[in-house]
Amino acid sequence: MWTMLLSACVTLGAFEHRDAFDYPDGTEGEPAWFAETVSWEVRDHAMTAAGGDRTFVLLQNAPHGRRVTVEATVTLERHKGNNWAIAGVAVRRDAGNHWHLALVESPEGKHFVELQEQYDGAWPAVGMPDTKLTATERQGGDFNWQYGRPYRLRIALTPQGISGSVTEMDGTVRGKLAFKFDNKAVTSGQPGLDCGEFVARFDDFVATVDDKLPAPEEPKAATKPYDIKAFDAVRAEATGFFYPKQIDGKWWLIDPKGRGVYLVGTDHASYYVHWCEKLGYAPYHKNMVAQHGSEAAWADETAQRLDAWGFNALPANHSRLLRYRSFAHIEFLAWGTLFSPLDDIVPKTTWTGVPNVFSPKWARNCDKRARRQCAPNRNDPWLIGYFIDNELEWYGKIHRPWGVFVEAWKKPAEHSAKQAWVTFVREKVKDVDTFNKHWGTKLASFDDLAKHTAPTEPACDEAKAVANDFLRLVADRYFKIAAEAIRRHDPNHLVLGCRFAGDAPDIWDVAGKYCDIVSLNTYPRIDVDRGVPPGYIKFLEDCHAKCRRPMMLTEWSFPALDAGLPSKHGAGMRVDTQAQKTKCFEHYQRLLFSLPFMVGSNYFMWADEPAEGISSTFPEDSNYGLVNVKGQPYKLLTEACRRLNARVFELHLAGKVLAAQPRRLRPWFTVDPTAQARVPSTPHEIRVADLRLSFVPGPPQAGEACRIELAGRELGGLTCLIHQQTGQHLWVLADHAKLIKACSDLSGTVIDLELSYIGSAKPMTRVNEQTGQAAHPRQHPHRYKAGWRIRVPAEPGDTPFLASQCLWIENADDEPWDVLEVFHWVAPRVGGDLAGDAPDGPDVPNYYLSASGWADRAAGLGIGATYPVGDDYTCNYWLNKAGGVHSDLRLTVGCRLAPGKRHELSAPPVFVFAYQAKDARSLGKAAGQVLPKVLAPSE
Repeated sequence: MWTMLLSACVTLGAFEHRDAFDYPDGTEGEPAWFAETVSWEVRDHAMTAAGGDRTFVLLQNAPHGRRVTVEATVTLERHKGNNWAIAGVAVRRDAGNHWHLALVESPEGKHFVELQEQYDGAWPAVGMPDTKLTATERQGGDFNWQYGRPYRLRIALTPQGISGSVTEMDGTVRGKLAFKFDNKAVTSGQPGLDCGEFVARFDDFVATVDDKLPAPEEPKAATKPYDIKAFDAVRAEATGFFYPKQIDGKWWLIDPKGRGVYLVGTDHASYYVHWCEKLGYAPYHKNMVAQHGSEAAWADETAQRLDAWGFNALPANHSRLLRYRSFAHIEFLAWGTLFSPLDDIVPKTTWTGVPNVFSPKWARNCDKRARRQCAPNRNDPWLIGYFIDNELEWYGKIHRPWGVFVEAWKKPAEHSAKQAWVTFVREKVKDVDTFNKHWGTKLASFDDLAKHTAPTEPACDEAKAVANDFLRLVADRYFKIAAEAIRRHDPNHLVLGCRFAGDAPDIWDVAGKYCDIVSLNTYPRIDVDRGVPPGYIKFLEDCHAKCRRPMMLTEWSFPALDAGLPSKHGAGMRVDTQAQKTKCFEHYQRLLFSLPFMVGSNYFMWADEPAEGISSTFPEDSNYGLVNVKGQPYKLLTEACRRLNARVFELHLAGKVLAAQPRRLRPWFTVDPTAQARVPSTPHEIRVADLRLSFVPGPPQAGEACRIELAGRELGGLTCLIHQQTGQHLWVLADHAKLIKACSDLSGTVIDLELSYIGSAKPMTRVNEQTGQAAHPRQHPHRYKAGWRIRVPAEPGDTPFLASQCLWIENADDEPWDVLEVFHWVAPRVGGDLAGDAPDGPDVPNYYLSASGWADRAAGLGIGATYPVGDDYTCNYWLNKAGGVHSDLRLTVGCRLAPGKRHELSAPPVFVFAYQAKDARSLGKAAGQVLPKVLAPSE
């Protein structure tokens, strides 16, 4: 019926289209309609949106015109996400230019109506200086619309201006908004609907188009001939586009002119960063508007700065007005992240999720997006290629290598990922008894797999291998389908991976199979003075060996605390000063330039984040910027960029990888005791200056290796805690201590102990970080023994300390179990009890000093720990919401112990010290006094 009406209307001159959406369910209303993504489909005589990212469904049979009306009945069902949500009627000229009249919900839940414009990619354009329009009507913009209630939305475009209205179904007007075209504006277009994050219904659609125009041509990509700084000494075939090539053992990007290039970029070089939920605006953007008045003027200055500071590439989230100057650029696709809200394996909650690659819509999603995002770029020589995604949750919500397997297991029987999971398990596991044994379940048959939604932990290596193979299947479908869609619509540009977050489970080779370059975001801990540790360099080399492709480091940074920002949220090792930040920048950037398999480095990022944080779900507030929120450069850092980035080709060609010289402990802290052992018959005690250590055999204070006092005042105790896992994660404190031997010489005293769990102490379980409540232990902990060595120097200096080292762990039970981690557990009792004890030091994550402490400010005392040698340990002291103590100084072990078997450890000792806790700087000062006493003199 509608096709006949359409033909008649076109014949008469003015175009009119009425649509009751009488199309088959599951279609997008083709051929009349074209949906940009798979979130749109017809259901029950309505066009529906499923709650994905903001996209359009366009009436593609309609012409473009200067007089356009669009109206529809809109019913919102729910907000599926935590960002801004909109649903409305639209007049769209092209990908960067449109008007819409929409019902809106803010992240805080506020409802209102907006008539708003995107002009040449800028949003929202109506209030911007270059595109500010005069409002001629402002009625009901704050209308508090309601879910489940239909509203009639109408937008009308004329050569003079645009208007929009929202009415109840009985005709009651709830909102009327209008602007006159007295400045630059979108003055023509085609009818459509748009929606983002809402689950919504659109029906009874009516559109008219008059004063018709030809459809706009696709904008031409490059506005001037390609040319960026490149390395003429490296030459290869000129193809007109970028491609990677290995020459004399080193990977290079070959640019369109056939010259070698190494990409040097910085993320988020944008006029609009960073939105702040608490402020209701982006402080950097607000300051830039005040300083420059327009994005074009801002881009002129920013391009000059980037060029002067040695950058030649525009990576993630950059202003399009910076393009086609002195920089090649990268497009960001985010296909998996945007598909996850529609259909997931790992849910997208506060982060990215993992898309359901078994969905019949996944391939169509990639193809649609590639047609829209990639095809228009196929002839652009300035474009390097595409990031498919950013930091997908490949470890699942449990942050374990089998996390994706677990998430698929949770799905209901009808879910396509669950069906794929069931088929996979049936093929990989020979029978249900084996599955029950490997996963600790009690299924009667494989027929029960589909309806089983309560995952358990893998009980053996065979179970982990099955889970790993399923993960690899997911990754293969993800990379294969996405890469094929990109290359189908744009065969000329590179697939740049999905920016793994820190590391990836066993899918590096899968990424390398389908990507031209594999990308990684990583924020390492390095030595501020010495440089990048050898262990971290080996990690990068191992990543390359697994993917067998050239790599790009696509995020890294070192926030400094002297910038006046909290820096409490977000990744990166925190340092004290801009001078230290600059040192870290130089160490790390030089390494990336020198590695033979690296072809790009993207520093994170252009501008600082707001001090108030970005949002409640993404509260980052850190000093990452090359410039602050006022646009002022951090001069030490940007001068280092200017010096070092200019040498990128020289350094990459030389390939001289410099690792930090490792710190070494004084021999007394590493060699076995040589003095004759003696076994005391009474409790052993050591006093050094004001420090008193008590070594008490038996079960007091949960088997503490020693109790620690300073000047007669108790600080706490030190003991062993083992993170073990079979069917549940348990953290098990030793409940018994046994003195083995004590040795003394001129350097000090060495005490060897056996710390064990024999069954009396209650284990710790996972804590809900929101409530502080611990999970109920579902099983009894496994018994263990641990060899422990305490060293107390005879002359500790101004800060008394001891060295603590775990020598071995033994399974004292009759069942095998997994040792995941060993903790040097400091139980604080500063001043005699736990009251007033709190984590000490700068209240930021990942502080550069490898030290943590517990302090009682009222008592003026603290007990801390530091681990100055090697990359073996991580540390974080914290209190949960219920006040529970977490002295998380941990050593990753990751081995399975058979009954009676012992696992020898080779990690260096950590150092526990007592200090005067006057303020937040006291911890770092005390740790700094310990270092010269424990490090070899050459250090």
